Amino acid sequence: MGKKPFDIKVNWVADKLGRPSDEERRITGITSYWIKDRLLNTIDFKTTERYNYTFYDQAGDSYDCNVWSTWWGHGVVYYSKKPNIVRITGR
Repeated sequence: MGKKPFDIKVNWVADKLGRPSDEERRITGITSYWIKDRLLNTIDFKTTERYNYTFYDQAGDSYDCNVWSTWWGHGVVYYSKKPNIVRITGR
């Protein structure tokens, strides 16, 4: 059985080390995240699943990260005036 694509709304706040809710973890496989709000924004995360993740900020811009190994953490660098993550998709 293959993994299921997903599309989930979240409320991940910048400058906060966070743990996804149980539902978010079950759907996305993401176990922790940290969104750094600096000159350039960064979302660092750990996951137990291999997906091509797309993160959406409050402005509606999207940022991709293709996870092919779950042995280490992953990150995406992006620029946004509204860096909170409000939606994540995976395929």
